[in-house]
Amino acid sequence: MRRPAAAYRGLEFATSPRYLRGPMKILDRYLLRSVLVPLGYCLAAFVMLYVVFDLFNNLPDFIEGKTPLREVFLFYVILLPSVLWIIAPVSLLLSLLYALWQLARANELTALRACGLGFGRIMRPLLGVGLAATVAVGLINETIGPWSGYWTSQFIQLQHQQGALSVNIVRPLPYKNDANHRVWMINEFNKKTYEMRDVTVHQLRADGSDEIKYQALRGHWLDGRWWFTEVVIQRYPQGATAWNIVVESPVLHREMSEFSETPDDFINEIKPPEFLSSLEILHYLRTHDQLSDKAIAERLTDLHGRLAMPWICFIITLVGIPFGAQAGRRRGGALAGIIGALAMFFGFYVLVNFGMALGKQGALAPWLAGWLPDLVFLALGLMLTWRLR
Repeated sequence: MRRPAAAYRGLEFATSPRYLRGPMKILDRYLLRSVLVPLGYCLAAFVMLYVVFDLFNNLPDFIEGKTPLREVFLFYVILLPSVLWIIAPVSLLLSLLYALWQLARANELTALRACGLGFGRIMRPLLGVGLAATVAVGLINETIGPWSGYWTSQFIQLQHQQGALSVNIVRPLPYKNDANHRVWMINEFNKKTYEMRDVTVHQLRADGSDEIKYQALRGHWLDGRWWFTEVVIQRYPQGATAWNIVVESPVLHREMSEFSETPDDFINEIKPPEFLSSLEILHYLRTHDQLSDKAIAERLTDLHGRLAMPWICFIITLVGIPFGAQAGRRRGGALAGIIGALAMFFGFYVLVNFGMALGKQGALAPWLAGWLPDLVFLALGLMLTWRLR
């Protein structure tokens, strides 16, 4: 099958010196268009596939909760940022394979090389796409991604409970801020309104003894501060006994400006680690400096796994370029390329789960467990690129 004449004319321009000048060269535009158009189709296709698969999984909960169609649509709009890290790499890989298969099948890659363009120069705009995808996925994973995943999990739980308000209630909620020497015991915490009931807060000295004890009937988060209702404060002098404890008069409403904790601190105490950003994991480790070695290893493994996750977009580009260029030279290369791409995709996520499991069990250092899939596929990409050169 021959390429249209227009494509050859575009390639002919690519060989001229004028073609290689300017901030956005014609070659870059030509290669970017070759990969970005199929990337858009792949992203749309995988989004639809994911939504259909997830809909079949959650349909009984939607039916049981009598969820309106509008809310179901909103659910999937909010869900997408939390699953982009799964969809983006495989979409990028398949679009690269298709674009390079088309270029190699029409001998356009050979023509570019014959005109004196090095393989690194040809790869540059494609690697730029992979780097841009890494930045985009990384920003989403650190901002709305964790929130969207947690929101959708709570939404499904709410439908399963047919809208029962108890879904938002946590009983009890203990919280220990090791950095500021404070221990909270909240009998009831509302995850939606941040309202507390029956709150006791112990302010400790560095040696672990009580310094101040706060007791309140209710707590509310208003204007960036906690406000307690019906507050009783007890102060414990150094070496206090039952005879010299100072009990202040009850206060109806009191602004607790001495507390630095925010609702997010309590929410993050409840959230599973997969719904925390890397900054939230770091904050958790900073405020919980008395965790066990196993708990620290688990959190550090989650931290490194989240930091390494976006880079697979760039690394999969490095793997896909030589893989796609070689597939276009062989008979049946398109089918072989798709099968190989899917095998790499599933192999990567098997390696992710394998590394995370070893890291959380202490069999691997947390940093190695989190970055293991990236390191393996980076080595594979460099090897394939070297062989192609």
